[in-house]
Amino acid sequence: MIGRLLSSVLFAISAVFIGSCSSDKSCTENMTSTMNTGFYYWSKLNGTISLKDSFVSGIIIRGINQTDSFFYNTGTDKSFKKISLSLPQLNDTALFIVNLNSIWMDTLHITYKRKSVFVNYNCGFRSEFTLDSAWFSAHPKDSIKITQRYVSTSIQENCKIILFRDFGVQQ
Repeated sequence: MIGRLLSSVLFAISAVFIGSCSSDKSCTENMTSTMNTGFYYWSKLNGTISLKDSFVSGIIIRGINQTDSFFYNTGTDKSFKKISLSLPQLNDTALFIVNLNSIWMDTLHITYKRKSVFVNYNCGFRSEFTLDSAWFSAHPKDSIKITQRYVSTSIQENCKIILFRDFGVQQ
């Protein structure tokens, strides 16, 4: 009786450990927190000024002092209105050189706080961020606006880059 009970308990414990070591698709999905950014421009129509989506082609974005320095190099055949940037996990500051169509170029500065979040035993931890500030070196301070400070695995937009004119094709 005790031997059968002990066997049952050992079997249950083994099943839990084997199940917890199985491959977990969620470890490859939803583990990277990226700062989602959209491109906009001010439009004046019938006396009303409003912010409009801008489709930008020829985007080149390089990280400064980052392991993977090229984030985007799209060429002029693709247009984007939104991009995602990975923030360095070992710093509280990120610097990116942003080049749009070789017409508009500046250094984007981002300061943030990092937090490690435990996902589960299989996946471990992921980094999440809280944006403190964002600005460009040479363009006016209102050329970027933080809209959602918390950067996680969601697709919610965190920043708006506001261009002084529309650079792309309206779609």
